[in-house]
Amino acid sequence: MGTLTSCCFSTVNLKQVSHRIFGRFKRFSTNGNGSGDGEDDNLEKNSNLATAASRDEAEERSSNTDFDSEKSLASVSSRPPTISPDRVGYNNFQVDSFKLMELLGPEKVDPTDVKLVKEKIFGYSTFWVTREEPFGDLGEGILFLGNLRGKREEVFAKLQSQLAELIGDKYNLFMVEEPNSEGPDPRGGPRVSFGMLRKEVSEPGQTTLWQYVIALLSFLLTIGSSVELGIASQINRLPPEVINYFMRLDIFWLLSLKKVKLSIPYFIPNITLGSFGAITQFKSILPDRKTQFDISLAGPFAGAALSFSMFAVGLLLSSNPDAAGHLVQVPSMLFQGSLLLGLISRATLGYAAMHAATVSIHPLVIAGWVGLTTSAFNMLPVGCLDGGRAMQGAFGKNSLIGFGLTTYILLGLGVIGGPLSLPWGLYVLLCQRDPEKPCLNDVTEVGTWRRMVLTVSIFLVALTLLPIWDELAEELGIGLVTTF
Repeated sequence: MGTLTSCCFSTVNLKQVSHRIFGRFKRFSTNGNGSGDGEDDNLEKNSNLATAASRDEAEERSSNTDFDSEKSLASVSSRPPTISPDRVGYNNFQVDSFKLMELLGPEKVDPTDVKLVKEKIFGYSTFWVTREEPFGDLGEGILFLGNLRGKREEVFAKLQSQLAELIGDKYNLFMVEEPNSEGPDPRGGPRVSFGMLRKEVSEPGQTTLWQYVIALLSFLLTIGSSVELGIASQINRLPPEVINYFMRLDIFWLLSLKKVKLSIPYFIPNITLGSFGAITQFKSILPDRKTQFDISLAGPFAGAALSFSMFAVGLLLSSNPDAAGHLVQVPSMLFQGSLLLGLISRATLGYAAMHAATVSIHPLVIAGWVGLTTSAFNMLPVGCLDGGRAMQGAFGKNSLIGFGLTTYILLGLGVIGGPLSLPWGLYVLLCQRDPEKPCLNDVTEVGTWRRMVLTVSIFLVALTLLPIWDELAEELGIGLVTTF
């Protein structure tokens, strides 16, 4: 661009010099054609000189106008296409900032590859492209919009295979719902579009050393809070089979997560529950929403099944006279913290045992209660929690936003969660508020029965985290309610 501008400037300078030489030559010719030395000759000479001077000035103004216009064209040609010559241009600092953002930002899709994909992959038999838009968080990808020419799952599988054969593993292809679509697809379901991103941009990065350090520190803090809870509730009386039960749970969880890479867990310590659970990130892109749904519910369902079995066995042992030596005394106010668990405890232990200041229970009840509460908190449909991921997979991102806002309001008002609502809400806002990234196939729905399972699960979560109000606790005989 610098060479082109210099050439324009050199051409303009030569034109300006030629205009001046031509004007001077005309003045010389006019002055040399006089026939007398008298007053008339002088007047004629002065008139000719004035005429030549005015003509020279007009020509210089014309040449300066040409010079300015060509200079403007040359400067416009050397600028980025987004800057218009009839508007105020960006200063050097802004231009340098744009260049720095492009340099430090994610690498964009190669325009040559975009052209190749449009010509070789898309077509009348798969997907007819009508226009393109930026795709991704920073517009680093390309979104192809158009008309689908077949069954979406078959077309998507065919496009993925052809893209891998044509370019290799350089890009990831996503099938997403068309943004701002005017109506559904004539074949049924939403209109779809295909987005293309570089693999290094779309896939999660590798775990760094600092992340390992943070995971280790959080694990040590969680051990401390769990030991403190165990000492307070005499959890050391639990039978050793419980440890083997936890090990089998871990094996089941890992088997359910095969072919999907996960990050190291970041345990969240809590004095009341021992732990709020763990933050686990996906380290690979999920293939579809069904996989996202199944993986999201595998851990909480297994943990809830284990916790409920411990809770149920503990209640049965608490009502067994032979296990009286293993019971511990807990405040009866504990059973008012959960509507579902309080009603189950009241039905098992009876009115006489529950309507007192303290209740004698087996430590398994405490372990199961804590596990069920932790699983219920993680199943809330908000952000990147297990419940949020399942909600996003079952009903889509828009539904997750609506349910998430409702959950934040209920936590902020203390309607669910009791005294743990505020710390849990802050934890979600700081660490888990963002939804999960879209799957490769983010259009195909999970089916009716999965949605029903999630609906029932959210209902049970609400019953578990909803406290018992004083009037109901007094009527059922759960604890001693003091009224003023």
